[in-house]
Amino acid sequence: MVRININNDEIVERVYQQYQDGTFPLNERGVSFLLGYHLSKDSESTVGFEVGVFGSLEASFSPDLDVIVADDELIGYEVKGYRSDNRKVSKGQLYKGLGQAVTLLNQPIAIDGGALSKVSLVYPEKAEFNKSNWQWKQNFIDSVKETPVGLATVGTDGVDTVVEPSNNPFYTPSIQSDLLTTLRDQTTGMDRRHPEKGLRNLALEIEKDNTTRSN
Repeated sequence: MVRININNDEIVERVYQQYQDGTFPLNERGVSFLLGYHLSKDSESTVGFEVGVFGSLEASFSPDLDVIVADDELIGYEVKGYRSDNRKVSKGQLYKGLGQAVTLLNQPIAIDGGALSKVSLVYPEKAEFNKSNWQWKQNFIDSVKETPVGLATVGTDGVDTVVEPSNNPFYTPSIQSDLLTTLRDQTTGMDRRHPEKGLRNLALEIEKDNTTRSN
């Protein structure tokens, strides 16, 4: 499997530094980038992003699959990030994210079974929560434990697992193989969905978007 060496990719490292010093916001795309950055750096995995409806429904996800990691098996991530500049993740965001993550277990859309061996919900590491209603956070974690979905936080320093994901009960290896083939064949070299080129392409889009906003 072809894999970029992110240690030698100036664009990826430059964008990572912008998150590390707080220049770029940890919105959903930012959290996705950091997650992909750490997963690519710490293993031989390759990463694609924002796989939604494209081409055939047999290779499409709804809701979008925010991050897909290709290793021996496919692992999916539903991502939630900060809205505007308030550095908070709301109760509504996380419960909605849990529902979306559960939905990803039995996809692509037009297939009976699942391409993903595991699925996790991810949010920013230092997100603030409503201190007057702190108990809901523990209740949410307890709710996640009743599903096959995992829960993790991500920041510039790495990924921290809160709840380990269980094996997807719908997982079907042949669906995984077909999905990977479609992703590689139908996405272009500049497509963030491509599992070998996605991290660099996402970095280029993030840098362009943030440069446009600052001008």
